Parts: sequence; C-alpha cells; structure tokens
Amino acid sequence: QLRTADVSRCMVVTSERKPELAQYLGGGGIGLDIAYVQQSEAGGLAAAVALTLPWTKGAASCLLLPDTIVRPLDALKTLRQTFETRRADLVLGVFPTSKPTELGPVRFEADGRVTEVQDKPESTDLANSWGLAIWGDRFSERIAAAPRNANLGHLFHQAAQGGLNVIACWFGS
Repeated sequence: QLRTADVSRCMVVTSERKPELAQYLGGGGIGLDIAYVQQSEAGGLAAAVALTLPWTKGAASCLLLPDTIVRPLDALKTLRQTFETRRADLVLGVFPTSKPTELGPVRFEADGRVTEVQDKPESTDLANSWGLAIWGDRFSERIAAAPRNANLGHLFHQAAQGGLNVIACWFGS
C-alpha cells in the first residue's frame, strides 16, 4: 500500500509488548525509510498518532493498521489522490463489513462528504467501517489538541462535524 501510494517514509508506533512488527519490518529493507517510536503505555490510536506529530508536521500523514488487510492494493494511492485533488483535510478509506458494531462505521453523501463517524456503536444501520486514513496539518492540529485518552473515531467525527473537509473513499467491491 505504501509503495503503491508513493510513500517513501514511514513511522511505526510499537510497544514493548508487541515487538513482532519491528522485527518483521526491520530497518526498511522493503523500500521505505522506517523510523520507530515506542508507546510506553496503551493509549489508543489517537495517542499513538500523537506520538508521531513532531516528525510529521507540515506533511500529509496516513494511517495503516498492521492487522488489517486492505483491498484493492492501490487503496492508499486512491486516498492520496483524493486528498490532493479534493484538497481534503482528512480522507477515510471505507470498506464493507459484516461487523460494523465492532469497528468504525462511516456515513457519507454521494459526493463522498463524511457526515458521521461512529465508533463501535451498540447498533447501526451502516455496514461499513473506515480502515485507512490520510490527513494534513488541520487534522493533525486537532489530534495534538485532543486529550491524551481521545478516541480517534470520535476525532474523525468531530472533524466532519466541525467544518473540516472530510471525504470518504468507498471500496465496496
């Protein structure tokens, strides 16, 4: 995904409890410059992303989760193109799922504009979830200003409700 989207630098957030990802990726022999930052205690995705902010300031940032298989293989490339052409603040890659209550369903308009992001709702009429994200400085500022225990899905929702240009890319088939 990263190479296909022309991403050349990658920051991986790890923990001492889960060293496998760093062991697998090593020093970047996969065509990427890789840096690591260790999260001392589990604080959720928003806290993990916040750790990268000193190194990503002024650059677009993307989030890929190591335990998520994403199809199509050029999904991140599509997100990046959408981010650039639509001058978005945040773009979410949205995929179908049969388990939306365990994930982060996204409601969006026909033009892709996001109106709502849920986070593990008790019930929902949606059958999708975000699985990738790319954003710029305006959303990074929201992450930086968020409380340490903030929920990334809630920050996505607040961005959509709070005037940022938040777009969904639907990968439904």
